[in-house]
Amino acid sequence: MEIKSEILNVVKIIYDKLKNKKINWAITGSFSFAIRGLDINIGDIDIQTDSYGAYEIEKIFIKNMMNKVEFKTSEKIRSHFGRFRINNINAEIMGDIEKNVNGKWIGPPNLNDLKEYVNFDNMKIPVLSLEYEYNAYIKLGRIEKANKIKELIRNNADNGA
Repeated sequence: MEIKSEILNVVKIIYDKLKNKKINWAITGSFSFAIRGLDINIGDIDIQTDSYGAYEIEKIFIKNMMNKVEFKTSEKIRSHFGRFRINNINAEIMGDIEKNVNGKWIGPPNLNDLKEYVNFDNMKIPVLSLEYEYNAYIKLGRIEKANKIKELIRNNADNGA
């Protein structure tokens, strides 16, 4: 899987600005799947954190913010959500994300329990476990994406990763 240089450059900027901060964060979504071997189109960069981290990341990227962090609720997800843009690439911040499963809100995950690190392009990128990601997509009813993640889990297990 080749990642577009525009996306990779923005991830490097984000990584460099966050790596030494006291913020609990991880990259999630398509970029995190791509660096673990999934052939997937990367549209934006998703950062999962807690509520404190969401507002701290907003401060760091304040000049790039398109949507300031605020608590937002949709039908399936609620979180401290914000969006910023660097070099025409969007990055979304999601703090203390909760999912609505069968009409019941499931509290935010403990990122420390789910976080793994992937060495990629001279970075040690925090990501969420593929098992967590798979279950999250199932809960959201995004079965096609969940199946791709399940295939990635299987491939990684077969390759001893």
